[in-house]
Amino acid sequence: MAYKVAPITLEDKTRAELGRRSRAGTCRQREAKRVRVLLLAAEGMSSRLTSNEVGMHESHVAMWRQRFLAKGIEGLVDDPRPGPPLTYGHDDRVKMAALACTQRDPDDPVATWAYHELAEECHRQGIAVSHSQLWRILDGIDLKPHKVQGWLNRRDDPKFWDRVQDVCGLYLSRPENSVLSIDEKTAVRAKERVVATAPAAPGRPGRYEFSSTAGMARPACWRRWTCTR
Repeated sequence: MAYKVAPITLEDKTRAELGRRSRAGTCRQREAKRVRVLLLAAEGMSSRLTSNEVGMHESHVAMWRQRFLAKGIEGLVDDPRPGPPLTYGHDDRVKMAALACTQRDPDDPVATWAYHELAEECHRQGIAVSHSQLWRILDGIDLKPHKVQGWLNRRDDPKFWDRVQDVCGLYLSRPENSVLSIDEKTAVRAKERVVATAPAAPGRPGRYEFSSTAGMARPACWRRWTCTR
């Protein structure tokens, strides 16, 4: 006898919440697929057709339907993965990434970091990490310190860590009803550069500042957090 999946019936409040999640720009793709599975199931679509529509294996479609029936919307969240807790927290990982992008001593003949040198610098700053583990962490965020190059954006800034804490704190603990707004001024022409153009040199191309004095009040790509309560 063929297995018959239990039907999905959504209350108005639950349907509205699923619809909100499906339209949210911050919803991850895998979460959006799970929401869409439930919305299609509530319309009476079979697991096989839902599988083709959403691009998910039929067994996974049935699994998420069953988890919703058992736990409701909370069942759409991944279960905690087994294993020990993270050895390096957010602050340590941010510091590793910041060090990897930091310019070395101008007198040093090599401008970029090697992993073993970067690991030694992390040790000096209180982060006990091996160069192999450091590679895995940086590779996970697609950061390759031996390829990092910079001209104007690698200067030491005494307020850097204060800004990091502000930005990361908003992402980790976003205020209620907060909105991330992005404004672009693509029509502003660079009539005068903020920093003078650096001419080409042997083995180095010419360098041009991307900002202009006309856009100093609001840079070309300007982001801010706006809290509406």
